[in-house]
Amino acid sequence: MLEGGRSLRLAFSGRATNVTLDSITVQNYDTGRQGGAIQPDAPASGWVVRNVSALHNYWAGLLVAGIGMSVRSPSATPTSTTPRVTSSSAATRSSRPPAG
Repeated sequence: MLEGGRSLRLAFSGRATNVTLDSITVQNYDTGRQGGAIQPDAPASGWVVRNVSALHNYWAGLLVAGIGMSVRSPSATPTSTTPRVTSSSAATRSSRPPAG
């Protein structure tokens, strides 16, 4: 589990290629508006995000960016705003109930 303590903005970011994040939880990140705790930079490619839970982050748990990003089995819980996965072209609100 990665804990942002309501003060850290990012758990993972950068321009690396072929990154795999699997079976982790990111929670309590102060991502700011339209930011995500997991937020690859636009030139990044080949990121695989699998079985990742995003809990109580300010805006989003994951910002989808880069080329060829794959998101599998995500999980989110309610925050002060609606949990969402966002991309550079549109925001998608999660209507999925919290796991539990």
